[in-house]
Amino acid sequence: MNGKEMTKEDVLFYLDMIGSRYGPTYQHKFGNQKPYYQLVKEKDSENYKTFIRVYQHYRDLLEEKPKMILDLLYGVESKVHRLNEIGKLLGISGRRVAQIRHKAEYTITKGILRYLASIEPKKPKKPKESFKTVIAIQPDEMLVKMGRAIRSYEAVVEHYFNEKYIDYYKNRKKLERLLIHLWQENELDHRQRALEILNRDDIDIY
Repeated sequence: MNGKEMTKEDVLFYLDMIGSRYGPTYQHKFGNQKPYYQLVKEKDSENYKTFIRVYQHYRDLLEEKPKMILDLLYGVESKVHRLNEIGKLLGISGRRVAQIRHKAEYTITKGILRYLASIEPKKPKKPKESFKTVIAIQPDEMLVKMGRAIRSYEAVVEHYFNEKYIDYYKNRKKLERLLIHLWQENELDHRQRALEILNRDDIDIY
């Protein structure tokens, strides 16, 4: 890659290509391929070179295995590999490769956000709110939506709000406790899905 200076537009383009919710054109969709899947087929394009330049700038934030996985997925100095192909090379499942990719791209995203914060005018800090306080004021539909977004808990959510249950208050409190527990586990997927539904940023909720 050439030594062209990285710009704000470059890093925002990278965020868009990895499907980050911080990207300017982000739209939340389940099951879709990441936008860069098409980009990596066009290695001679300026957009691909920009994408890789940003990645390489932040690559040292990653440990060795995530570096290797993103290198192979992005086609850095090799052909582009698919998740299952990388899984076979490393002796792990394609699903596990996807999880490592997700965390690696989030690590890079945090580096980009620090860069963006450094070039933006300082804004007055808002006081942080607890997740418990935030969900306590949400309507039932919002809590159910959050629970359903965490797919493995869908049956539990349906159970809590079954019409046969008379003790509504008790069941709502159960769901609140479940969501708080998932938040406190600090699982990346759980937090991101909750924040997307709340339309909030993780910097103002603890």
